[in-house]
Amino acid sequence: MLSFRRYAITDRRYGSIKPRLGDYAPGTLAVQLRDKDLPPHWRRQIAEELREATSAAGHLLFIGGGDVDLALDVGADGVHLPTGYLPRPGTGLLFGASCHDAAELVEAVGMEVDFVTISPVRGVPQKRPPMGWWGLAPLAAECPLPVFALGGLGPEDVDEAVRWGAWGVAGIRGFLEPWPADAEP
Repeated sequence: MLSFRRYAITDRRYGSIKPRLGDYAPGTLAVQLRDKDLPPHWRRQIAEELREATSAAGHLLFIGGGDVDLALDVGADGVHLPTGYLPRPGTGLLFGASCHDAAELVEAVGMEVDFVTISPVRGVPQKRPPMGWWGLAPLAAECPLPVFALGGLGPEDVDEAVRWGAWGVAGIRGFLEPWPADAEP
């Protein structure tokens, strides 16, 4: 079973996870480097910096966007797969998958990933309508994998997510330290 119940997802538009790594006991947080629109050399540099920071704090690092090669190159613990991607067996990496409905959950289970995120639970700008806790509960109950509730959630929502059948919670803004008002990401 997974050791972490909090899954922070990076997004440079909203802030940084690095100042918050010390807020969590070692092993209780995983961080996904998302920011897949960055040029490859910048993404690699950020991945290396995050690997150093997460290792020092005792946390796991996942590389988003299905980039297995980058994950292996920087010594990440896993890869988060977008819908439709397949894990690469024999890498020793953990794999997570993004899901939004029952059909995608069935697909993820068939791919033999280690966990899934289900979203959106709460309203998130530019995303599909939220399913709410009532929509999450039956999906989590039917899924044999650990489920992380995602979408408008933060680390303070873990207990509520577990009450509704999830393993933990994933999020972006709720996990990040916002940039100072006068800073550019």
